[in-house]
Amino acid sequence: MLHGESDGDALFFSRDLKVDGDMSVVVALRNAMDGVGEDLLRDVFSLPEPFRHLFNRAGGIANRCLDRIIDPFLKKTTRLAEHLAAMQAEIDILQQKASLKEAASVSDSPVFATADHLKNTPDVATTPKQAIELLAPAGTPAALRAAVDAGADAVYLGFRDETNARNYPGLNFSRDDLKAGLEYAHERGRRVHVAINTYAAAGHMDSWYKAIDTAAELGADALIMADMGLLSYASQHYPDLSRHLSVQAGASTPAAIQFYYEMFGINRMVLPRMFTLDEIAVLKEKAPIEIETFIFGSLSPMSEGRCALSAYATGRSPNLCGVCSPAEHVRYKNQDGVLVSQLGDFMINRFNEGESAGYPTLCKGRYIPEGGEASYLFEKPECLNAAEYIASLRAAGVTSFKIEGRQRSRFYTTEVVSCFRALLDAEASGKSVESMPDVLNRLRKLAEGGEETRGAYRKGWR
Repeated sequence: MLHGESDGDALFFSRDLKVDGDMSVVVALRNAMDGVGEDLLRDVFSLPEPFRHLFNRAGGIANRCLDRIIDPFLKKTTRLAEHLAAMQAEIDILQQKASLKEAASVSDSPVFATADHLKNTPDVATTPKQAIELLAPAGTPAALRAAVDAGADAVYLGFRDETNARNYPGLNFSRDDLKAGLEYAHERGRRVHVAINTYAAAGHMDSWYKAIDTAAELGADALIMADMGLLSYASQHYPDLSRHLSVQAGASTPAAIQFYYEMFGINRMVLPRMFTLDEIAVLKEKAPIEIETFIFGSLSPMSEGRCALSAYATGRSPNLCGVCSPAEHVRYKNQDGVLVSQLGDFMINRFNEGESAGYPTLCKGRYIPEGGEASYLFEKPECLNAAEYIASLRAAGVTSFKIEGRQRSRFYTTEVVSCFRALLDAEASGKSVESMPDVLNRLRKLAEGGEETRGAYRKGWR
């Protein structure tokens, strides 16, 4: 123990001095200087040997302070300075890109134009348009090959189990199927996204972990996931494998997407099908990742797979079992010349002669409310077709156009993909989709239930 005479403070030294925080270092050094003091330094040279030994010990302690505290602190601040310099470099690059974008602008319109403005704004050939990915469904290996041959840039698929939200008999891929599909797609420069987009069951995680491991091992280009635990597992074990956030995650605000980006390193968000064009543009402006939107197929806006109706009627739901209205619960029967569809014990719809009969899902059922007439209370069985909004969606910042329909036929896949391939190529070259009425008519014939809708792109509903 050293007693200083300057202010009466005492400083205790031990063999292993530890100081928490940078301020503690300053305090320790100040106390050391005050405790020793000029008087003690002057007296040391005339004091007996034991006191001289004490002075040497104090010097050794000061040296250990430098080695254990000051030097690591300086190294830490050096690393911090390097990180700040790297961040500043990134900021400079972003500012340069923003300046170039502003310089290339040919109008004084606001950043977030209205849907009608985006649709009607003429194309100006200032710079080559960035290619938008055409993402096709692949419910089977045959559908994968058909989609690739028809011109899809990428396909999405799932395994034959509850890990994906289209877990129907006769669909999906085994390990060997995926390996062969990846080879077929990669040989032709196309990508394969594996949907592991259901929520893992507590105490039964092995199937989901195995699906991630298998997809990564075989060389999949991206994983589509919603479960945060699975996202964490994939980000830790396969950090270089792209992670896309499924619509089933329910992320619908910039803050939510930012959370998934910071926590799990997602690089793409698959948007739910209830966003307007204006909202997509705002979201893309604030989100640091790619945006993928549906452009054709079943609308299914019932919280994007988190459906309680199917679980209520059948005990199985899309987000847990990967099945909406499972086929074993579906019934069709004839009642006095009228076709009736049922799901379990629930009557879903009655179809008159000549009327198109859709698959019985509760959200697309026709019901009679008390004191009312039969109507589609939740959602009509119609098909989303946003072909006319290709240019608008590009302007809003969309990276990928997704076609729904893994449970549909190979013919459906071929026809829809080839139509959109033609429309995308035409739009990229400066033509409007309206200049290709024959292609638009082909798409209309493929609409679910024979009816089509523009969804939220036109209606702006919730």
